[in-house]
Amino acid sequence: MVLIALLGLVFIFLFAKEIYGDKAALLASALYAFSPSFLAHAPLVTTDMGLMVFTLIAIFYIRRFCEHRTRKYLFLSGLAVGLAFATKYSAIYLLPILFLIAAAYEWCVRDNKQFWKLRSFWSLCVWMGLIIGIGLGVVACTYGIKEIPKFAVGLGRVIYHGE
Repeated sequence: MVLIALLGLVFIFLFAKEIYGDKAALLASALYAFSPSFLAHAPLVTTDMGLMVFTLIAIFYIRRFCEHRTRKYLFLSGLAVGLAFATKYSAIYLLPILFLIAAAYEWCVRDNKQFWKLRSFWSLCVWMGLIIGIGLGVVACTYGIKEIPKFAVGLGRVIYHGE
C-alpha cells in the first residue's frame, strides 16, 4: 500500500501543477505527504488508501478526457475507475460524481450552454458508458470472469445497505 500511496502523491503533484502551477503542486504534495491520514493509512494494507488514490486518478483522467477527447484518456479513466471498483465496493458512488464532474466541465469550462440539449447530453452518457464498460472489464480481469456474480452481489449490498 505504500507504493499506492506514493502513486497518489505523484498524481496530487501532477493535478495541482496542471491547474495551479509548480508552487501550488509542491505545497499540495507536502500537505498530502505529511497529513496524519496519509501517515496512518499508507503502511497498512487496507482498501481505503487504494480507493482514495484510484478515485483521484479517475478524476484526473476524466478531466483530461473532457479537455482533449482522446481514446488514450478515455481508456486511462476507465482503467482508473475499474481499479477503484476492484479496490472497494463503495467505489460505485464514484460514478455519479464523475458524471457530474464531466457535465460541469462541459457547462462551465467549455462554456457549452446548449449542453442540456439531447445531443450533447447523450454524447456524454455514451462516453461515461464506455468508461464504465472499460472499468467493468478491469474488474473482470482482477476478479476473474467466474467471480463477477459475487462482485455484483457485493455491489448490491453496498447500494441497498445490506437489506
